[in-house]
Amino acid sequence: MSEHNIQNWLARLTETAKNNDFEKHMDLISENLASYNKASGQQQNYYDWRDQRKNAFQSGILENLSYDKLSIKNIGLRRLSFRVEETITTNGDIQTTTDKVVILEHEEDEQWRMVEEIIKH
Repeated sequence: MSEHNIQNWLARLTETAKNNDFEKHMDLISENLASYNKASGQQQNYYDWRDQRKNAFQSGILENLSYDKLSIKNIGLRRLSFRVEETITTNGDIQTTTDKVVILEHEEDEQWRMVEEIIKH
């Protein structure tokens, strides 16, 4: 069941980006988000991440998200962690692929949301 929850979350993230639905996209992200980029040393909280994605949605830069090479790391009752390769395609057909670890948490409203991401490279 856990892999199904992860695949469903990734599909919803992809669909909201494709449909340019910022609010539904952000509903998949926890307000307790902590994002770390190991390569740059940059850290972001929910509001930083939200501002960055809002800009991408409003400007039309973000055209597509896709995911590959899913590897489940840990399965708990309320937390799932996995490693995945994310490819972002911009409206100029520029693709950026990122290797990341994602932690989802089943929050009080019974929704799975990303609470942590660690960008490996």
